[in-house]
Amino acid sequence: MPVPTTEIVIIETNDSSFHPTLGPEPLLLSFKQIKTLGVNTSFYTGVEAENPKISFIVVQWDNYEQHQKVVESPSYTEVAKGLGPVLSGPNSTPAHKIYHVQFSGPAVAFDQPATEVVVIALKDPANRGAVVDILSKRSGASGNKLVFGQTREDENKYIIVCGWPTVEAQKQTASKPEVAAALQQLYSLADEDNLYRVNLTKGS
Repeated sequence: MPVPTTEIVIIETNDSSFHPTLGPEPLLLSFKQIKTLGVNTSFYTGVEAENPKISFIVVQWDNYEQHQKVVESPSYTEVAKGLGPVLSGPNSTPAHKIYHVQFSGPAVAFDQPATEVVVIALKDPANRGAVVDILSKRSGASGNKLVFGQTREDENKYIIVCGWPTVEAQKQTASKPEVAAALQQLYSLADEDNLYRVNLTKGS
């Protein structure tokens, strides 16, 4: 059975006034073009809560094959026209990272007021089972508000997302002894590449 795939684009620019917008130009037109291919997606955009120079685009695909259908379509050049200005920025060329992830469950975090996004990398591939076990337990303890998944780009990288009512709520929870202990155990097995706290808005 096809598994939903989430595409996460992280854009870093030296221009704090730049971030993707929901439209009408350029991003919204790209997603309208995608719909003409018979593909329905949902997408979100937002800015890192504590660093406005970091922006996010999150696209939820029904499955990875659907994503590839768009990329391989002759009409993809029209899609890319809208994405180009977003990824290049108005005054400079920002760095951007793209991840494709199949999460362990529905990623309800993107619909919350604040979304925590953590990128981790295994210190050793042999740690995979232990890391997945820790994350599975944390997901269960959160009522599945926290989900995680391996990136298609690098099998040793995982992305964790969790939704919160506020950024402060995330920080307070992370400081609780039982959570801090779980994080200490996790980071003995994996390195934290990045931790972001993002305010996302859903497009239409």
